[in-house]
Amino acid sequence: MNKTLGIDVSGSYAFMPDSPGFGTVSFSGIDLTLDNIKLITNVTRNEIIYNFADSTAGATSFGLNTLTLDYDTSTHSASDVLQIILDVPGELEELRNAVESLRMAINSLTRIMGSALPDASGRMRVNAESAVIASGTLTTVSTVSNAVPVGNVATFGAVPAQYPANQIQGLYADSLRRNISVT
Repeated sequence: MNKTLGIDVSGSYAFMPDSPGFGTVSFSGIDLTLDNIKLITNVTRNEIIYNFADSTAGATSFGLNTLTLDYDTSTHSASDVLQIILDVPGELEELRNAVESLRMAINSLTRIMGSALPDASGRMRVNAESAVIASGTLTTVSTVSNAVPVGNVATFGAVPAQYPANQIQGLYADSLRRNISVT
């Protein structure tokens, strides 16, 4: 997403004009790659001094957050105002990426849990390369009093009941597992 440095994106620059291959724009307060920099315009002189798609206004190098310009800026002044357009992920894109990472983690966990099968003794085990989920023999089962039909439950502890059933079952099982002793 295209954003303007200093307006849409925090950060600043220092402009050091010079002959082609020696003029620089140094960035601070933001980490960039060359791919992030799309356009730099000297608005004081109304000249484009960097355009990623123009070989006459490109860059000779980029390193340590400093862009060395191919454009001749020897007649420019370090106090000229630059407009710098960057292509950086926006907050919405970052949120989408975080949600996608979380979705992939949940799918992976669901796949692992879905592969849990009881062995000959009834113990739940995950496939051979994973650890045993539960072991031992349950000798005593207590009766639960004050049972509430699942349809009438608003929350499971601090978890809202509108969570998907498999997530609620996992959370509920985890809370019960603490109260089961193996003899």
